[in-house]
Amino acid sequence: MKNGRITAIILDDEISVRNGLLRHIRWKQLGVDSVETFESAEKVVVYLENHAPDIIISDIRLPKMDGIRLVEYVREKELRCRIIFMSAYSDLEYFKEAIRLEAEAYIEKPIRPEQMEEAVRKAVGKIRRDRNQEEKAALAADILSEYTDQMGKRVFKNLVHGIWEEGLMESVGGGKRQIGRGDDFLCMIIKYKRLSGEAEKLKGLLEAYFGRTRRVYDESRAGILACLFAFSRDEYYTKAFADLERFLVDFEEGRFGPGSYFIAVSDRRSGYGEAAKLYTQAACQLQKFFFLGYGGLVRQEAEGNRVADPAKIPVKEFELALLEEEAGQALRIAEEIYLYLKEQTDSLPDQAKNIFFTLQLSLLQESGMKDELLGGETGTDYLWTRFGDFETIEECYGYLQENIRSYFQNKESFLSGNLKIDRIVRYVRSGFGNVNLSVRDIAEDVGLTPQYMTAVFKEKTGITLGQFIRSTRLEHSRRLLMASESPLGAIAQASGYGDANYWTKAFRKEYGMTPSEYRKRGRK
Repeated sequence: MKNGRITAIILDDEISVRNGLLRHIRWKQLGVDSVETFESAEKVVVYLENHAPDIIISDIRLPKMDGIRLVEYVREKELRCRIIFMSAYSDLEYFKEAIRLEAEAYIEKPIRPEQMEEAVRKAVGKIRRDRNQEEKAALAADILSEYTDQMGKRVFKNLVHGIWEEGLMESVGGGKRQIGRGDDFLCMIIKYKRLSGEAEKLKGLLEAYFGRTRRVYDESRAGILACLFAFSRDEYYTKAFADLERFLVDFEEGRFGPGSYFIAVSDRRSGYGEAAKLYTQAACQLQKFFFLGYGGLVRQEAEGNRVADPAKIPVKEFELALLEEEAGQALRIAEEIYLYLKEQTDSLPDQAKNIFFTLQLSLLQESGMKDELLGGETGTDYLWTRFGDFETIEECYGYLQENIRSYFQNKESFLSGNLKIDRIVRYVRSGFGNVNLSVRDIAEDVGLTPQYMTAVFKEKTGITLGQFIRSTRLEHSRRLLMASESPLGAIAQASGYGDANYWTKAFRKEYGMTPSEYRKRGRK
């Protein structure tokens, strides 16, 4: 999955075209992380032995192996690349070939950047949708593996794997629940709060609502209850549909504790072979619990497109608010991000968690990784584990919101009284004569990171730490010039300047005259 990265290659035998596309297309803004260029299809073939680019932008007419033959090779190798063709020729046959090879676009030269960007934008959008669906399928497979093995009932396991055993399927539950090959099936997965007696309560509810409906199997474990229903066409319209709708309507209207459950419901399909697909549907819908929380109800619907777009997450604005110490602005941006992500229910939970984690890292960097400003553990491993444990987006947002408030409140308290500033000043005034005095030395003494310490010093004093060290050294050398007969080189050394010439230049810049001129004028 390339860790979410999207890569592209450009193939054209003209260097001006390759360089022009590299320079004039806004790749990063379009979501493309890296772009490689090639002047021949033969070199691309070699490259494809070890790489799988997401997008191939290729000229059609090339020496030896042309773009059409290259893409045919790509299709034969079953590489999942999005193709954009370029050509200086308005040839109908080329256009037909592009359609046959399922190219995203056919762009005629000379190429207009906006036209190419639109083609790349569409390709990136399709790549992201494909990856999202693949991750959903993997998630469903994980859930299926995790729960079906534990559910333990052979009937259910067979059905969700599309297996029919005649002898076993003749009767279920002591002959009370017959299952036919052509029955319709529907799957419902319920997530419930793991409170004492909750599993038994939920099973009682299901019995009350679906007592006359054939429930092939249900079992709860680790806060999840999966139900597979079977019914004939007649049963569905006379009993099952009414039971299901009554159950879901009562749930939505809060008649049996909606704050304790989340429900995911699949389609209804005919034939035992469809049971596995229905279970996968419900398992995929279960991930929406992260966005909707308890009280949520989702049914299988047309393929959604409510997937978070990283370009719409104002991370830079959030970082700027921290830098400018705008607490209200930082909280407002965090809320804006939360409200946007909460609506993107087709996203994977880890995608949203990663965004909140990124914002939290911004807080860490701005605070200099200090517990004083965040009021707790600040290691990135600890934080990622913390976000990984959150079940809902509200928990992620609440944690970030709490840390933003803690950061600004503690920073204000931390800076009040100038205790750290006084300590910095004392350190500089006692150690300025050390030629090797460094910001890192001072930071270690006062217990801050160099970056944070210099920012705090500038904020509280109005000058940089470097300016303060320089002015302290120059002031000391000025006094020595007036009060001693020491040679100029010795005064420079005593003031923390290893190079007398550098000291002379700094002195002249500060006082408008050289040290020797200053000494002479002071003695007149």
